[in-house]
Amino acid sequence: MLGMSGDVPELEGEIGLYKGVSSKVASVANFLGVSEILVLIGQSSDIDRTRADAPKAQLIGGPLSENTRKAKSASVVTYVSANGPPVLTVHGTEERTVSYAQATRLETVLRKVCVLSYFVTVKGAGHGDFGTAFRQ
Repeated sequence: MLGMSGDVPELEGEIGLYKGVSSKVASVANFLGVSEILVLIGQSSDIDRTRADAPKAQLIGGPLSENTRKAKSASVVTYVSANGPPVLTVHGTEERTVSYAQATRLETVLRKVCVLSYFVTVKGAGHGDFGTAFRQ
């Protein structure tokens, strides 16, 4: 999310030595990233996203369905704008932890606003097994 929120002043920090330095980044490398939290509920996964103890539910402080505003605020696609940095996305088609659909969703949103984007699909790869998939 940090990569896309560089032009959102209310997300700049107010503590530490570098308060006057922008959080804007030059580029983003997205490997298996979640782009839209609420959509996770309907995507196939090894994780039951409806549970209050699911990882993203813990991130936002409760079940996704009961915290839609927080989930939207914690979703990368909320902050995509034409001013965003270039993005490299690498995602496996057999990913069961973060659905491949999350990568395609981000790619769609990036292209809609004309952010430079490179999308690498790794056929047959699951969560973190790119090495095996690349050798095939």
